Amino acid sequence: MSDTLVQIQINGASVCIINQQVYATLLPGNPGTATWVVTAGPDGSLVLTDQASGLVLSDASTTAGSGPSRPSPAIVAPAGSGLPVTSWNFVGFSDEDGDDAAAIKDPGQLTSGFYTIQDPGSGNFLFRNMIEDRSLLPKYVGLQDPSQGGPFELVVQVISG
Repeated sequence: MSDTLVQIQINGASVCIINQQVYATLLPGNPGTATWVVTAGPDGSLVLTDQASGLVLSDASTTAGSGPSRPSPAIVAPAGSGLPVTSWNFVGFSDEDGDDAAAIKDPGQLTSGFYTIQDPGSGNFLFRNMIEDRSLLPKYVGLQDPSQGGPFELVVQVISG
């Protein structure tokens, strides 16, 4: 069985890595779009490892950003780095309305479509602050508190697996 490889888009912006921080870029055809290898993590969570660097999608804090401020930025770090967030809960939906949630516990269950990606410990979502869309500069991706409103669905594109 081959590895499950995915790319992530958050509200039309492709997720990329710049200096070990995770960003979303609105520019089409960005050659820096990250490809993630998805593997099983603890307790039904999934681990996302950057295919190019071998670093794991992580967050150094479980504290989400609020309001117009930046979220706690998502980063990539070596596996076993001891950071509080290194695996993620995935929930899939048949469309962007998000009314038919199905937990994804195995990389083989992933298909291209709409998902939420959530820190298993805090319940905060991986997302980007939409207030930053006023420029074409890369946007921080990080933890967003669910009390700040949603929806937090993003697009996962399975490219192999």
